[in-house]
Order: sequence, then C-alpha cells, then structure tokens
Amino acid sequence: MNTMNEQNCTIRRPLSTREAADYLNISVTMLYRHVKDGRIRAFKPSGKKLYFRIEDLDSWIEGGGAVCENPSCTCSARCTDCSCS
Repeated sequence: MNTMNEQNCTIRRPLSTREAADYLNISVTMLYRHVKDGRIRAFKPSGKKLYFRIEDLDSWIEGGGAVCENPSCTCSARCTDCSCS
C-alpha cells in the first residue's frame, strides 16, 4: 500500500525549449532571444540544452510578456516595467 497521497505529490519537471515555446505560444527563435536578453530565465544543467521552469515562464507572462519596443532603450525590461516610454 502506498502511503503517499498521489494527488498532493506532483513532481514538476523542467520544460525543454520546444515545450517552453509552445507553453508561451512564441517561436523557439523568439524564446532564445528573450533568454539572451535576460527577459526569461533558463538553465543548462548539462551545459548544453536549455531548460525552463514553469514558474519562471508564468512570471514572464504575469509581467506582461511584451518586450520594450523602443529601439534606443537599454532597459532590457518588459514594456510594463520600462520607464523609457
């Protein structure tokens, strides 16, 4: 008999690049750009492939998820956080 309540025990695995892009409904290329610019957090446990935590992706969504459109801006922030507008 299993003493662990399976409903309360959820193991959340990190998402691959393709899965994260699908989750955010953006292209893989755009996802890489957001990671490079520091807008979305990713990690490389093996030093090669990128992986994403759902919590980090949700934070990006909740923060507006839009990139600052001002070409002279150096804020690297989402439009909702950007003071350059």
